[in-house]
Amino acid sequence: MAGQVALDRVRLPRGRRVLVTPWPEVEAALRRSFHGTGHAVAMAEMPAGGGDFDVVVPLTIAALEVAARDDALRRRNPLPLPSLAAIRRCDDKAELIAHLRARGFAAHLPGDAAPGRWPYMLKRRWDACARNAFCVAGAADEAALAAQLASADFLRQEWIGGEMEYTAHLLHFGGSTRRALTLSFRMPNGRSIRGRDPVALHRRCRSRHVALFEAMLNAAEFEGLCCVNYKERDGVPIVLEINPRFGFSLAPFFAAFVRSFRW
Repeated sequence: MAGQVALDRVRLPRGRRVLVTPWPEVEAALRRSFHGTGHAVAMAEMPAGGGDFDVVVPLTIAALEVAARDDALRRRNPLPLPSLAAIRRCDDKAELIAHLRARGFAAHLPGDAAPGRWPYMLKRRWDACARNAFCVAGAADEAALAAQLASADFLRQEWIGGEMEYTAHLLHFGGSTRRALTLSFRMPNGRSIRGRDPVALHRRCRSRHVALFEAMLNAAEFEGLCCVNYKERDGVPIVLEINPRFGFSLAPFFAAFVRSFRW
């Protein structure tokens, strides 16, 4: 019923009341991840101050911005929440690149790209799931994407080659990363864009670059849940973007992260 919060009924002793804001694409996987944990999980909009829930998990940028303005929730939530400034800094891909370059991370970021030097990545500064990301591979692509190329809402980056892409899901607060889980994705060809194109294979792998990502998050003054998308060039991680929110591929594993919240 609209306006009601339906709780999962399976609850073990000392279970937590967890509120997760709506994101239909990940709901089934999230519920499966909590099965047998004893936590009572609700998926609904956030009440002011977090209501009577033990922890609130905002999934989307919009939900995070609401949470960032709720001082009572920020004070009591065991999951640390990023500030509004940090959310916006990371969500704007152009601002984040400039911010991190100015702080010495240029070697781990894509370079700028110029029209006519193909291939390159064209992406919207504010986006989710690569809905507005394109591989520009020639003059025909540039002609088809002329409006985007002329828009200040888009940026051009060098194309980072290789069929493997990685996502590091991180819980970061107090200046350090408290939990990390990394997934690798094999793309079917060298011009695929993850999130928009099919993935040939994905699996868990070792989290090898946590110290670098931790330093970047501290430079961005970010704390909370995030996901870092990156590739490797000759073994060197090149960060494509830092999403200041829950990453959708974390959903099947998320219940394990709850143990590392600031209880």
